[in-house]
Amino acid sequence: MSGPAWADEVEWDVNGLLPVIVQEASSGDVLMFAWMNREALARTAELREAVFWSRSRGRLWHKGEESGHTQKVLDIRLDCDRDVLLLKVEQTGGIACHTGRHSCFFHALTDEGWEMTEPVLKNPDDIYVSSLLHKGTDAICKKVVEEAAETIMASKDGDAGHLVKEVCDLWFHSMVLLAHHGLTVDDVLHEFRRREGISGLDEKRSRTT
Repeated sequence: MSGPAWADEVEWDVNGLLPVIVQEASSGDVLMFAWMNREALARTAELREAVFWSRSRGRLWHKGEESGHTQKVLDIRLDCDRDVLLLKVEQTGGIACHTGRHSCFFHALTDEGWEMTEPVLKNPDDIYVSSLLHKGTDAICKKVVEEAAETIMASKDGDAGHLVKEVCDLWFHSMVLLAHHGLTVDDVLHEFRRREGISGLDEKRSRTT
């Protein structure tokens, strides 16, 4: 198979994947669990930044590509059975979890059941939106197009629940696009009110280029 020769010594699972534990080098805290394929491991070794394989997205996932919370890899270790990887990292921004927490392992089992033991350091919506706004018009427009396509596919599938979720995503990213241009939902509602009583065809004919 392609890739560095040392990758052949890894005991990949039947899907060509390897479980990965990520540990903060300075504190010893376990930050997260993820998966790698051969390409992700090779990229991680090359960049010295964590790159994983996203099973849900079906593609490589450079940790922090959207949030900016990248992981600088200081050490890469394989366990005795060669089927589990340990990354020792320096966590940018101190946030590893998509919930805005330091670690993904924030549920602790107590006598009362599972309790959340770590505070949210930053609202996850703020992390994502700030990153998207920073990337600019092209990146935001790309997300709107992606969500529009997923909305169409959900409609064709005939799954009402899925359709509602995709429309929600489409509206959300449309609002981010509005914010990028200094506009709000109120501006859109104002336009709706302006069009009240006007047919769609007449409204289109009235537009200037």
